[in-house]
Order: sequence, then C-alpha cells, then structure tokens
Amino acid sequence: MMRFLLKVLTLPVTVALSISVLALSFLVSCAGSALKLLCFPAFLLGAGIAIMTDPVAGGLILAGAFLISPFGLPLVAEWLLDRMADLNFALREFIVS
Repeated sequence: MMRFLLKVLTLPVTVALSISVLALSFLVSCAGSALKLLCFPAFLLGAGIAIMTDPVAGGLILAGAFLISPFGLPLVAEWLLDRMADLNFALREFIVS
C-alpha cells in the first residue's frame, strides 16, 4: 500500500520532468546554434587582439570564445539535460514496476 502511494506521488513529478526536459532540450539546441555562430568571430577577434595589441585581453576573449563554443557551456548544458532525462526514465521505471 505504501509503495502504491509513493508511485502515485511521483507521477506528477514525472509529468513535470518530462515537460521540462522537452522544453529545455529545445532551448539548449536553439542557444547552442546561436552560440556556434558567435564563436568563430569571437575567436578571430581574440586572436587578432592577442597578436596585435594585448595578449592578456586576447587570451580572455579566446577563453570566452571557448566557453561559447560547442565544447564549452553548451556541452555542460547537454550533459545536465541528459542527467534530467535519466532521472525521468528512472522515475518512470519505478512507477511501472
């Protein structure tokens, strides 16, 4: 009886998590596409500043370009989204079992 009550209580959490994962996956893909477009000009600007004038400022701009590249913050966001999806799947399995 207690297990059934716990399953009923986790059902709204699963529904909310499913909707959140769907909406956030759309937002992460849109933000990743926009950041891909900004990454290359930021890299060129940082490299130009590092070579021409100030290596420290150029290095900071290059670090920012790396953060907005597909290997920076978008990868972290996708990893977190995958963990949310794994939690959602685990809760669904608990409800079905």
